[in-house]
Amino acid sequence: MHFVVTIFLSVYTLPGDNEWKRCPNPDQAWGYWEKYLSNLNTKFWGAPKQYTVQRQSSRNENFAFMNQGIQYVGVNMVAGPIDNRMEWADRHADNLAWIEQNVNDNFNNIHAIIIFGHAGPCCDRVDAPLNILDDEFFEPLSLKADEWKKTTIFIQETNNKYTWSWQSNLEGVSHFWLIKVQSGIWPPMRIEIERTANTIQFDQNGIVRKAFMNTWID
Repeated sequence: MHFVVTIFLSVYTLPGDNEWKRCPNPDQAWGYWEKYLSNLNTKFWGAPKQYTVQRQSSRNENFAFMNQGIQYVGVNMVAGPIDNRMEWADRHADNLAWIEQNVNDNFNNIHAIIIFGHAGPCCDRVDAPLNILDDEFFEPLSLKADEWKKTTIFIQETNNKYTWSWQSNLEGVSHFWLIKVQSGIWPPMRIEIERTANTIQFDQNGIVRKAFMNTWID
């Protein structure tokens, strides 16, 4: 953890396939994740002064905070083997409920919504049977994004064999975006949101892209 404690910015962690679902013993792996990686932001850094971090009571790994008009939400979204169908359905329902709760609580002050999760839509993941990530999470989330009429961005990790990318019009909703962050390289992607100019800028491995976000609601 030495590389983590030398970073002056708080680090927020979410589960991924390789440290949980793809392990030989997923239950044991989850225990390790909870012991060593959960609530990492409280283990090496003090509480932030600009915002308050919330944790979902039924799913402590899910976090949320509101900062300068941007609602940030982290949820436990993984792909990999489906070892327990009910667990997947419950987790997806909890994730949706957590996102909706935080958006509803802060709705009038939200300019954009940023959602973090390890796995993205199933159309990009051939190893996610039954398209349950789409059916149970991304399609319902797209309906909410269409209802909210606020720029909503889902940020996921992509396999280190692939480069980063961004996509608008996710699930047919113009202000619903998908950003794929390339893994296995350093430094990590830097994302800058400029509310005044209504722009978002991505910097991955020295490649910079900027886009306008004209659907922000002020």
